[in-house]
Amino acid sequence: MESQDTDSVTAFDTLYTTNHLQMLKILLPHLQAEMQPHIAVYIKLKELLFTLHFSKENRKSYCSLTEKETDIQSLIRELSPYMNGNEKDMLKKLSELKENMEKFQQISQMMQMMENMSDSPESILKNYLSEEQLAMFKMFQEDFS
Repeated sequence: MESQDTDSVTAFDTLYTTNHLQMLKILLPHLQAEMQPHIAVYIKLKELLFTLHFSKENRKSYCSLTEKETDIQSLIRELSPYMNGNEKDMLKKLSELKENMEKFQQISQMMQMMENMSDSPESILKNYLSEEQLAMFKMFQEDFS
């Protein structure tokens, strides 16, 4: 798992826990084997209680605290370590579909521009020039033809 991928998870975990709970997590593997499951449940319960209390006190959402713009490609990269093969394939197909739609839009815009270019210069300029300027253009066009 890349460092960037763990940043979101770490930010969430840091926001919804306390330093004392983090210390308990560090100590957990060093405790007696029969105590570890009980301490793990205790840690999760304390985290849940802290999260409930924190959510009630602070109305800011986790999303607004990250202040990141969501990009589908980076979101997929962050989620992929936690997905099974089918989920990864589905997201990859959705991503490819989005890319194809964007390419289609670009091609559509280019086709529209090309259609406009096939018009005569006079019809294109009609939208941009006043009647006087258009008459002058026609006059010079006749001189050069």
